[in-house]
Amino acid sequence: MLRKNLFMIANISIIINLLTHNLIDAVPAQDPKCQCNLETVWNDIIYIFDSSSATTKNGLNELLGKVQTDLQWLTVKKLSETPTDERYSRVGMIVYATNASVVYPLGSINNDDIDGIMSLPFYNDQGTNLEAAISLAMDQFNNQTIHRTNARQVIVVLATTYRQGDYQDPTEITNSFKENGGILIVYDYIEAHGAVAPELDTIASPGYVCVNTQDPDGSCVNTALCNANCFCPANYLHYGLDANNGVPTRGCYYNVLTQIAFAIAGNRCKQADNGYMAVVQDQAKQTFLNNMIPNNNFWIGLKYDGQRFVWSDPDSTMLDGSVALWDTNQPDFSNPNNQCVDVLTGNGKWAMADCRTGLYSICEAPPCDSVHYCNASLT
Repeated sequence: MLRKNLFMIANISIIINLLTHNLIDAVPAQDPKCQCNLETVWNDIIYIFDSSSATTKNGLNELLGKVQTDLQWLTVKKLSETPTDERYSRVGMIVYATNASVVYPLGSINNDDIDGIMSLPFYNDQGTNLEAAISLAMDQFNNQTIHRTNARQVIVVLATTYRQGDYQDPTEITNSFKENGGILIVYDYIEAHGAVAPELDTIASPGYVCVNTQDPDGSCVNTALCNANCFCPANYLHYGLDANNGVPTRGCYYNVLTQIAFAIAGNRCKQADNGYMAVVQDQAKQTFLNNMIPNNNFWIGLKYDGQRFVWSDPDSTMLDGSVALWDTNQPDFSNPNNQCVDVLTGNGKWAMADCRTGLYSICEAPPCDSVHYCNASLT
């Protein structure tokens, strides 16, 4: 009886210690978000310039200067260059009016070449065959010797307007490009006494429209390029998207459907995409994870270290007691081997388990972005 009472007192002491730390010191773990470092953006980008009379020759030169200025912030490499840091962009340029032509193929120019461009062909006719220009851009991307399969395909259209003529409307081809993962940025160029061209907005990816008169510091296009470089690795699910531009805001998730021990699962997550086992901040996040593995128990990245529960995120965040989703009679410290936390099938609640047990698991990883390079193909 004395031994039993001592054990109960010890258990109560541990729980009081946990609650004290959780409620006073702990804050919820943070899911990874995208970072923006322009020098290491690694998109494949084709700039498409409106060379029609609507833009004017002076306007075309201003657009060229705008692109040259933007690209001074990026690291642009040629196909023939093989830098050790793969976080760089490749660039191409196309002009269009009634007809369209590739002036600089994707990957044919670097920063020095771009700075030295004095002008682009000015067609000075009334046609705006944007469909032909985008078709040429897609041909560039579809050339596997030019386009990197792990890099985002980005088209930047710099235009005043487009008119329907004896050519196809660009809506269908731009929709196809976007549906296949491409990002289409529109830079609506308004010269003096001009007006916004709302029809250009309809072809842009959501949240990727820039207007020169509404961009006082000139950062809109480069910010859009950073956002375009933010996406989940192949085979990962996003949890939370930016309502404006659709970039992942709360990390990327992959379910490991092999029954492995807690420590091995953590190693697999780190090895795959510099990730870690999933952390939970609220019931909504837990429900999302439950739906990824609905019919089996699975590990989350929570472990008892002898004093408190700690998440496996890079900051080793302590469990916040306000989001502890324990099952009935949990946490149970009666078995000293039960130090790790799994999610129970059926009710989706937490329980302590032996860390050596083989269970499914869920990895949480930062999105691919200008800082975090991802090798896997996007398709």
